[in-house]
Formats: sequence, structure tokens, C-alpha cells
Amino acid sequence: MPADSAGGRTVYVATTHVDPGHGFGMAAFKRKARIVFHRSQVEEMHRLGHGYIDTFSRLRPELTPMLRSVEFVEPDIVFCDGDLEVDLGGHRAVLRSYGPAHAADDQVVLVDDRVLFTGDLVLAGQFPIVPYFPPFEADIDANHWIDVLDELTSLQPAIVVPGHGDLSDIGAIAEVRDFLTYVRGMASQLRANGASSDDAGASIEAAARVRWPSWGASLHRSSGLAGRAFYAASTTRL
Repeated sequence: MPADSAGGRTVYVATTHVDPGHGFGMAAFKRKARIVFHRSQVEEMHRLGHGYIDTFSRLRPELTPMLRSVEFVEPDIVFCDGDLEVDLGGHRAVLRSYGPAHAADDQVVLVDDRVLFTGDLVLAGQFPIVPYFPPFEADIDANHWIDVLDELTSLQPAIVVPGHGDLSDIGAIAEVRDFLTYVRGMASQLRANGASSDDAGASIEAAARVRWPSWGASLHRSSGLAGRAFYAASTTRL
């Protein structure tokens, strides 16, 4: 919301995590709104911000000029422990940190106890994004991600705003949980049977494309990445 359309009220801007697709536009709001970060998001911006620019420039060279122009700005408000409640003038927003799960700095925003902004903890109608790229990025905690989804379900939101995809409801949370638990079980079994991490990832990717055909092919490789993440976290010994 532009500051000049807020009727004189304070405008707050938050993000669900600070990767390029969600947190790289904050400079546009500096001095026009109050930028709010959890402490983990500040740390991740400092730790990975410039690395994201280099990585995404290699992956998408056509985006390099735009990425190189990104300005990282410090937030106006940083909170650490517990929730942060924000009065939106008749509406109440609660910011709550849940990382590490999908990322080290996952955060959700719950408005009026009924509208839940999940970031990439929940995607609707497509494979979840699993950023498991060791050694550069391996902060995902896939087991905790499942626990977080259980907590989000307990909030009973009427509307779920996913990180990507159409507006949805609590069913979207259940779908992502089903996917992650399926991948966890398959990764554990494959590791117990002696499969390598790469072989397990490939098998899981193939199986997931058959199990969730309506999710399309754009992010199907995330299934293999999820398999490798669960494989690495498994307590099974070969």
C-alpha cells in the first residue's frame, strides 16, 4: 500500500523470508513505510543477500541488470522472541517466526485470526519449493517444516495466501504436508535399502510426478531436492 493512500496511517511492510522472490523489493518502501523484519531475516539478508544475486544471475542471466541494482536496506523494526502484533487501524496482524523450515527465516502473517500469509511454507497447486543446494544453501529443516504445517493447521485460517499459486484455504496446508510426509517416508526407505542420495532424489522425483500430475512440471525437480534433504536428515544408517 503506498504511503499516500493510507489516509495518514502508518504503513507497515513485512516479508515472509528474504530470498529474491519475496524480500528484494524493500528499498522501494524505505522512508515511505515502516519495514518490519524478524531478527533471523536481518541475519539472512546479511549472510545470503549478495550470494543470491550471484546465484540467480548465473541461473537467469537476463535478470542480471535488475538483480545488480538491488539495494539492501535495514528494517525500521526488528523483533526477536515471540510474536509481533501490529495494529492496522481496526485490523490486527500477527507476525510469527517459524524458521528454520522451508528457510532459516520463515515468517507468517495472520490477519484477524482468519487470513494467513504463509510465504513458501505453503504453495497452492504446485510442487513446494525446496531450496536444498548444499553447501551454499542447506538451511532447510524438512522435519520441522512438517511440524510447522501442523501448527498452521491448528490456527484454522479461513483464507490461506500461499507463497505462490491461487488463494486457497486450509486444504492447501494439508496438501503440502501430505507431499512432505510422502517424500520423508520414501527417502527413509530408500536410504535403508542402500540407495545413494542422488539415486533417492531421482526416484522420488519420478514418483512424485506420477502421484501429483496436476502440479505440472515447472517445479517438479523440487521433489528430488526434498528427497535429498530428508535423506540427509534421516537417522537411518547404511
